[in-house]
Formats: sequence, structure tokens, C-alpha cells
Amino acid sequence: MSFSSFKKGLSHYLTADDIRLVENAYLFAKNAHKGQTRCSGKPYITHPLAVAEILLTLEQDAATLAAAFLHDTLEDCDVRAEDIANELGAEITQLVEGVTKLTSFTFASKFEEQAENFRKMLLAMTSDFRIMIIKLADRLHNMRTISYLNVEKQRRIARETLSIFAPLAHRLGMGSLKWELEDLSFQVLHHSAYTNLKKQVALKRKEREHYIDNVIQRVSTALENLSFHSHIYGRPKHLYSIYQKMQQQKLSFDELFDIYGLRIVTENKNQCYACLGILHALFKPIDGRFKDYIAVPKSNHYQSLHSTVIGPEGHPIEFQIRSKSMHEVAEMGVASHWRYKEGKSTEKIRHDFTWVKDLEQLQKESPSARDFLGALKDDLFPKEVFVFSPKGDVFSLKEGAVALDFAYRIHSDVGHRCKGVRINGQIKPLGTVLCHGDRLEVMTAKVAAPKKAWLSIVQTRHAMVKIQQWFKKQGREDLIVRGKELLEEWLSFYRLSLKTVLTSEKETAVLKEFSTPRLDQLYLLIAQGDIPKTRLLSLLLPDSLSSQPNLATPLLNTLPKKQSADLLVSGLSNILVYLARCCCPVPGDDLQGFITIGKGVSAHRSDCPHILARAKSQPERLVEVTWAQEDSCKPFSVRLLVIANDRLGLLQDILLKIRDMDINVLKVSASALKRGQETHISLVIDVTNRYELSGVIKCLTSLPDIYSVKRV
Repeated sequence: MSFSSFKKGLSHYLTADDIRLVENAYLFAKNAHKGQTRCSGKPYITHPLAVAEILLTLEQDAATLAAAFLHDTLEDCDVRAEDIANELGAEITQLVEGVTKLTSFTFASKFEEQAENFRKMLLAMTSDFRIMIIKLADRLHNMRTISYLNVEKQRRIARETLSIFAPLAHRLGMGSLKWELEDLSFQVLHHSAYTNLKKQVALKRKEREHYIDNVIQRVSTALENLSFHSHIYGRPKHLYSIYQKMQQQKLSFDELFDIYGLRIVTENKNQCYACLGILHALFKPIDGRFKDYIAVPKSNHYQSLHSTVIGPEGHPIEFQIRSKSMHEVAEMGVASHWRYKEGKSTEKIRHDFTWVKDLEQLQKESPSARDFLGALKDDLFPKEVFVFSPKGDVFSLKEGAVALDFAYRIHSDVGHRCKGVRINGQIKPLGTVLCHGDRLEVMTAKVAAPKKAWLSIVQTRHAMVKIQQWFKKQGREDLIVRGKELLEEWLSFYRLSLKTVLTSEKETAVLKEFSTPRLDQLYLLIAQGDIPKTRLLSLLLPDSLSSQPNLATPLLNTLPKKQSADLLVSGLSNILVYLARCCCPVPGDDLQGFITIGKGVSAHRSDCPHILARAKSQPERLVEVTWAQEDSCKPFSVRLLVIANDRLGLLQDILLKIRDMDINVLKVSASALKRGQETHISLVIDVTNRYELSGVIKCLTSLPDIYSVKRV
């Protein structure tokens, strides 16, 4: 299509001012891409023109069409955003910048990078849905012209299209783009299967067309008795959907269940149901093959009545019955909101497309990009089940979801406090798989709490992440309690209590010193070993106690002498001192020494249970031990205990994460529990200081399915 032909198409629904804006964008792009060619050898401007043509068939607004012409200029031409803004305005500039950001994302990268790109892509899309509409049109034209690329690049782009862009088109309700993207990807990735299937469809075309014509004639005659006009026609079966059905159901081409498909389009919803009644009077419906997506629309706003009947000669025929407005939404989805300058805001569309709201919420709560990617992939793919609350509200969950998933779908607190469910009036197990039309009532109790076994019950990533977050929070609260207990034990050596020492004045000073806003975070840092004991006590203890002479000083003279490069005892380097094996201190840890007569000083972490017990029973043997230097190149062994929900690849993920940090693993052992239950993994690693160890612990804790990582 030439631009002049394209311009004629604009006149059907745009004003003269809008057409002038689109033409200015075309001329701007043509000049910017001057001298550039595509892999096909054609001038580059043919690509943005083709993208704009696709959007023209969807009757998009002037800003979207203008941005389509300019979508490659920022990346491929000597053009700045300011140039576009000065020439065509801020709205078009924002759209072009949004598409440019999407173009910069690559999906054939490492898993974490891929997950982060998904996250960024969703943010870009939801800032203005027109950005994704342009990107989908851009991807469609690239797929149409993919044969000019080398085979390896073709396959990479086709895989990306099939796994990301086609599902996004489906979720945005853009059926016409989704089907073509899938068929074009299918042709590249499974060329032989595509070619064979295309031949089989062609061989049966005349036979099929003759059969469909006869059915259309019979149905049209029956519908003539109605007082309204309806249009009936055969709907094409897309090759990829045929291939998928053959693969999933292990059927040959001749055995396909619904190779014959017809569509009836009416004026309104009531007429759809009237047509359904006539259809079921004419042909016998197949039990279990009726779906009412008008009363219960899909999450992408798709609406139709689906009914499979036994047609002439015993052939199954799947009918879709919808109104004209429903058909428009089914074909164009979110793109229909910009037709005829309807002007719906992105916020209104975000409200309508609840799956986007759910993902935005999950994006804020997901502890890692990996969790977010799992949720996104769960939500992109189309298999759903629709269930009802007691009030009749409709909820959409992935196929295979269980009752407990529904509880978490309502709200996190409802899931956490769930003690049972009623499905269709009967009490059922939490792991009951949900079916279309189920009515669920969640029973809760204030004392109820998640169980780790739930992680092997739930089927949605959303519920799994919520449960994991709950257990991680409990682990955090346990550490806070432990940190407070440690501080109280340290103070008990001086016969002081936390209540008497921690005045409001000292609390303020301590929180300021360690840059923590609240006491619970201070206790958490103490339990994690991130706050030096001596430094903290120097702030809390009265001056008379903090300057008290060391009771163990006389005993030091009785100890064996030996030079130590790592540790100092009361500031001396010539005392025999060794690291206690019970708590494995590393440089940076707060230390406390205990004098063993004739053997030297054993250096413990100050929170070690053994040294805390000795502090009460034999305080006269305690001695100050410090590190000679906290920055050491020497490796120190430390033991970690990882508590996690067992899953396939868990240990591999842990070891890969440690390897990426350039940390040496000396020993690994794991309990052999059933998958989906709690597992304990013991690790012995080499670190050079406490800060490196802290980095390892935080990194491992961020992995999915891990509840806690503790020093042993």
C-alpha cells in the first residue's frame, strides 16, 4: 500500500486535523529513514508504513498511527525525543519512547535478566496500552517478513513471539493479531508439520466448504423465523490451533473434534440467546460442550456463546454466537478502546483488565524477578476456570487451580486464615480442583495459619508467593525475638536488665548510631550478627561498668605464648588463641574469649550459646578478643543451614548462586524429604569476612522457596 492509499483509509474515521498530524509523522519518518533499507532491500520506510497499515485496520487514533510511523526513529536514526516533541507534540513522543524501550528488551538472555525484562515490559505497557498495540503490530510485520533473516535468528524471534507476544495479544483481547502471530511462528519453528497440515487442510477444503454451505443454509432458514437479522458464516480454523489440539489430544487430522466451526453475529445480547435456542432445536448439543462467555466474560473481555452440536452426517460443529460489539472486542480487544476517538483513559482500561491490576500488585510484592516471571507466565496463558463467591462475584483462576488458590485470590489474609471451604454447599478438602461454575465459600478462623504442606497443594504462583512470604516473615520475627534475648543476655553479665538500661534517651542514641528506625530492626541486626557487641554495649552501659578492669587479666600470665596473626587477646598478639569450632567465627564477628587453663584462649562469637553460658558460670575467665584485621584474604569456614520448600532444581539454584558470588563450597548435605515439603540443606563454605557471609545469606534468602538461611 502506498501512503496515498493509506491516507484514503484515514478519511473514513479521522478528522482533517488528525489526518494532517498523521501525514506530518509519515513525512518526518520518511526523512529520518532516508537512505536506510531493510534486509529485503526495500526502503526502510516501508516497515513503519506497514505497521501503520495494520493499525489502520484496527482503526486506531491519530496519535497511535503517528507513533507507528516514528517507532524506530529514536533507535535507528539521528533523531532525539526533543525533535519529535517539537514537531509532533508530547503525547506522540511519549508513545515513541515507550515503544523504543520495549524494542530494547531482549528475551534470549539469562533467566534473571529475562525475568527483569518481563517486569519492565509490563510497566511500559501499563503506562499506556497503545505502546503495546504498536509493538504487537511491529512484531506482526516483522514476522510477515521474517524469511529475509538467517535461520537461527528466525527461530529465536519465532520462539519469542510464540511464548511472549502471542499470549500478550490474547490477554489484550486482540484475537486477529494473536492467531496470525501463532501461525507465522508455527511455520518457522515446525516447518514440516506446518507444511503437511496446510496440505491436509487444502485437500479437504472443497469437501469442508460444501458441508459448511449446507449447514449455513439450514441454520439460515431456521433463523428466518426470528424478528431480527443475523449473519452466519464459517470461521477459519487456524493451523496452530489445529496442531495444538492434535498434539494435546493425540489425534490424527481426520479425528479432530471440531474441525468445522461456524459463527453467528447478531445485533445484541438477547438475540444471541434467541439464536442459541433455535440452534439447539435444530441440532442436538453435545453434553459438556456449552460455555456461556457472555454471562461470564473471559478476563480479556471476550464474550460469546460456545456450543458444539452434532451436525449432519454426525459431524461435530462448534458454533460461536456473539453480537457485533462482542465481535469487535474479540478481534481487537484493548485496541477497540481507541476506535472512533472513544478516548478511554489508560487508568479506566487498567481497571477493566483486572489481570493487569493483579500483576501490578504482584510486581510490588514479589521478592524477586523470578517470582514475578512465574506469575506472569501463569497469567499470560489462556486456560482458565471461572468460579463464584457466595455473593455471585466471578473469579478467574488458571485451569487446575484448587480451593486454597481461590482463598488467596480473594485476599492474602483470607488465605492465611483459611480453615476450610464449602464447594457448592459441601465441605471439601483445600486441595479440591475447581471446575467451571463452582460456588465457593471460604471458612476462616483468627487462630488459623498457613502450613508448609500448603506449598504442595496450591497451583497458582500468586498463592505460593503469598505463603512463602508469610513463612519468611515468621522467620524474621523469630530473629527479632532472638536478637532481643541476646542483648538481654549480654546485659545480664553486668547484672543489668534491658528495661533499666534502655532509656528513651539511650534508645534514640543507639538507633541513630546504627541507622535503624525502630528497635525491632535493631534486634534483627543483632541476631544476624551485623551489630558489634562491644560497640553497642559501650553506648548502653554506664561509664563505671564500661571502664571496669578485666577480671581475667591475672590469668593471662599463666597461658602459653604464641604469636597470632589473626587475633589479639586484650590487645596482645603473643597469647595462644584459637577459633572455637562450635560457632565458627569469621573476621568482622564480635568476639568473646574464654581462658582454658594451660590451653590458651578459645575465641567465640559473642552470641555463641557456649560463651553465654560460661559468662554466667565463670565470668572471671572471660577475656576481650579482637581481630587483628577485619579485611583478610584468608578463607574461614562457616556452616549454614538452609530451610526451604523442596522443589526440582532447588539445590542446583543454591549452588549456582554461590558460585556466581565466587564463593567456595566445601561440603553439602541435604535431607531427603518428599518434594513439596520442608527440606534442610547444610552447607560449609569459605568466606573472608562477616560482610561477605552476610551477602551470601541475603542472596540465598532471595531465592524462591527458601524460608531462612542461618549460621549453625
